[in-house]
Amino acid sequence: MGLIHENTCWVFILPSSSTAEQRHVFDIAFGVLVLLKKNVNLENIVLLIDGCSNSLLETTFASLGISVPNKIFSTKHYHQLLKENVYENVVVFVTGHGSIEGIDSIEPIKPYAFYQALKTAPYLKNSVVYFGQCEDGVYNDISLKTNSEGLNNSKIVAIGASGFHHSLSSPSIIPNGMWAANIFLARLFSWILDPKDVDGDGRFSVIDSYKYATIWTYADCKRIEHDYEIKYAKAKFALSVLKEEIEEKRKHGTLTADQELQKKALETTISNISFDQVPWILNADAGMDIFY
Repeated sequence: MGLIHENTCWVFILPSSSTAEQRHVFDIAFGVLVLLKKNVNLENIVLLIDGCSNSLLETTFASLGISVPNKIFSTKHYHQLLKENVYENVVVFVTGHGSIEGIDSIEPIKPYAFYQALKTAPYLKNSVVYFGQCEDGVYNDISLKTNSEGLNNSKIVAIGASGFHHSLSSPSIIPNGMWAANIFLARLFSWILDPKDVDGDGRFSVIDSYKYATIWTYADCKRIEHDYEIKYAKAKFALSVLKEEIEEKRKHGTLTADQELQKKALETTISNISFDQVPWILNADAGMDIFY
């Protein structure tokens, strides 16, 4: 029957070492909305969220016309959730921020521990993980084999949005532009809502979801790059002019701290204008055997 209609737990993870951003909460709400439209039972949806008030959750979900799932925990509950698993399938969506430390939680869940929880969960047959955060490539290039003693012999597929790059967001991805949506996750949720058989094997597989989201992510990055060309050119020109002014004022001893701060701000703006995103998939063979 596939993940949608089988015994599947749908887990949304939004880690945060401080306060969660509403755009990331919107990403989750949009994913939940899609699942509800596919007739997934709200009781099979779990939110693992840090730094988010009940009022922010309720306001964000209400703006999309849906209720907040009942099962809400902090990301620290991730391991316990899988220890107590009763589902045959688990699909995980990760949003928020990331770095070389892993996902941005107060207690980071490193790749080994993240996957080990899936490898040892009872009853589990299939796991699919979609990483949407920046630098999610730290969760790539790791063994997902589960046929050793003490492991559950399940299939695990991991898919990432960005590799070792930034994960871009844009308000133009979502109708009415209500928030700056994570472009990879938005395209993924769009596929789940209206799946396409990309490889032509007659099924809507995890591989199809990856290919569809990746193709559209590349297209979105190109469009965003075009939109930002003028902003990038203006920032480069302003920095060039400011550097010349700073050199002149340094010679005459009239340089101020404010001008150095302006220079750093412009340099930060320019360095953050990045349009490269390299989605990836780990254990693609399993992704061909798990379908929606």
